Amino acid sequence: KEQVDALITIPNQKLLDLEEKNLPIQDAFALADSILSQGVKGISDLIVQPGLINVDFADVKTIMQNAGTALMGIGRADGESRAEVAAEQAINSPLLDINIKGATGILLNIVGPDLTLAEVETISTKVAQEAGEGAHIIIGANPSKGDKSKTLSVTVIATGFDSPYSSDYDIGDFNFTPTPLKKASPSETPSSKPSFEKDSSSLETVTDPDAEEPLESPEDSSDDKKGDDDPWKLPTFLRRG
Repeated sequence: KEQVDALITIPNQKLLDLEEKNLPIQDAFALADSILSQGVKGISDLIVQPGLINVDFADVKTIMQNAGTALMGIGRADGESRAEVAAEQAINSPLLDINIKGATGILLNIVGPDLTLAEVETISTKVAQEAGEGAHIIIGANPSKGDKSKTLSVTVIATGFDSPYSSDYDIGDFNFTPTPLKKASPSETPSSKPSFEKDSSSLETVTDPDAEEPLESPEDSSDDKKGDDDPWKLPTFLRRG
C-alpha cells in the first residue's frame, strides 16, 4: 500500500457470500480475477480508446494519484432499463466491498452501443447521489458503434476515503447563533456631567501618613500663649527690676 497510488482489493470473504455455495475454488478465484481484469480494462480503455466524452491519463491521474484505498464497481446490462441496472450493479458489486459514500474522487466510464444522452444523465445522477456532496466526478462516455451486443458497461472507481486531507467534520453540523449585545439601562449609562459638578459628599479625604505636619508659628504655640502679664513679652527697657 505504501508503494502504490491506489490499492483495490477483493476480500476472500466476499467469495463465500456468493449465491453459488458449491462453487469450486478455482472458479471462485477465476471470478475474482475476472472482475479485477475488467476493472483494469475499464481504466486502460479510458486512456487508449478515444470517446465521445473523452477521458485521458491526466484525468485518471487526478483521481488515483496518492488516493490510498480505492473501490471499484462494474455493471453490465442490456434492454430498456440497462442504464439503471448497470449503474446499480456498479455501485453494489457483490464481490467488492463497495460503498462510494464519502468518496472525494470518482472516475465513471460508460461504454455501450447506441448510448443516449438520457442514459449518461441517469447513470451519472445515480452515482453522484450515492457518493454525496463534495465528490469530484470525472465522466467518460463511448458509444462503441462497432459493438453489436447491445450491452451497456459502467465502471466506477472511487477514491479518497483515507486521504490525509479528508475531514470527518461537516461545517453544516455546526450552528452558530450570534448573541445580541445587551443594551445598557439608563442607570448603567455613565454620566456625562463634568467631574466638578458631581456630589462632593462622595469624595473622601485621604491623609498621607508620611506627610509632614505644618510648622507652628511662635505666636500660635501653646507654650507662648501666656497671659499679657508675662514679663518676658515686654521689651527690655520696659521691664522693671
